[in-house]
Amino acid sequence: MLFNEEQLDEIQELAKQTNLPFNRVSSDFNLRNTIETAIGGVAEGFTTIPVGRKPRNTYEAISHSLGHLVGFAPGIAAIPLKGLATGASKLGMMGVKNALEKGAFGASVANKFSVPMFFGDKASDLVNKGIAKAGIESLEYMKRGSAMRGVFSDAVHLGVASGVSSIWGGPDQILNSMIHGGIAGGAFGGLGNFKRIGNLLQSKGVQNHQRAERLIKSGIGSMMLGLPTTLQDQPIEMQLYQYLLGGFFGYQARPSHEKAAMRFYAEDIASGRPDRVFYPEKNPEWDTLSKDTKQYVYKQASDQARMSMMKTGAWDPTDAEKQTGLTAKDILETHLATAAEKRYGRKPTEEDKNNIAREQAGRIIQGGIIIDRTI
Repeated sequence: MLFNEEQLDEIQELAKQTNLPFNRVSSDFNLRNTIETAIGGVAEGFTTIPVGRKPRNTYEAISHSLGHLVGFAPGIAAIPLKGLATGASKLGMMGVKNALEKGAFGASVANKFSVPMFFGDKASDLVNKGIAKAGIESLEYMKRGSAMRGVFSDAVHLGVASGVSSIWGGPDQILNSMIHGGIAGGAFGGLGNFKRIGNLLQSKGVQNHQRAERLIKSGIGSMMLGLPTTLQDQPIEMQLYQYLLGGFFGYQARPSHEKAAMRFYAEDIASGRPDRVFYPEKNPEWDTLSKDTKQYVYKQASDQARMSMMKTGAWDPTDAEKQTGLTAKDILETHLATAAEKRYGRKPTEEDKNNIAREQAGRIIQGGIIIDRTI
């Protein structure tokens, strides 16, 4: 005799009331129930509060697991959405492309407001403030953007986030989740700072090596978390969760100096002060950055300077220049090289051109320069 889901619910409730063991087995796929379970998983992952249907078969368990993952780290949804947006663009479906890109942006923003990630961010901030107050930022390996500090910060972040995600599971589960998350976070921090992968890919015959590096790190991260669950023969939904979670954090793993530099420079841009944007060394926090972080900040400032100069339109090619294949970027680079050579009296280095770019961009923003393409 076969029972439908409603009848099984009644039998399960009766068994519970009479303290009789009842092992529910349901293998039928139901789209509505599967979707409801996935939505409940998203809500639980995002808020930590168990809501919605409990999984009753393998299909629902997988959907709940994937939903929980999206709720725990909403940014994971941005990766496939960006891929779909690229595909839509190639097919000429610009409306779909724009909608998918907005969805990807929304997922990235939501990542900060997931309850586990929110507390993970706060814990990481507290640790960094503690390091600053302790006065140990003077040590190179503890400066903002240093590898060791980055690994420690990532370990705290994912450890706390994992612990918060298991808040209703009791002290033992919270502690186990924090330890597991802390170890995984430190491993991902170390993976982000592992430069050997990027060095191997940086050859003239390899295009988009940065993207390739992230994909390789995604694969490594996926195996780091997923393979142990496979060897332990854990349920398929748990294996999928760990493989995807590892792949996401592996893909997102970046060198500590890049993350610190981007955050530092974003604060400078938000200040609205050209002297900070193009001369980041004027920021009072400058000496707290590691050497690699400073170099990356300078790179960002130089790129921003070129963008500001290009927006003036002063280096747009004339009709004659267009016929020779010159672009505004080519003309601007020639201008910077000429100005740098005139100042330094030698063949200019990239750093020389960057100095000129930041200086002139700052003066343009402040309204104190007359643009002359001949110098």
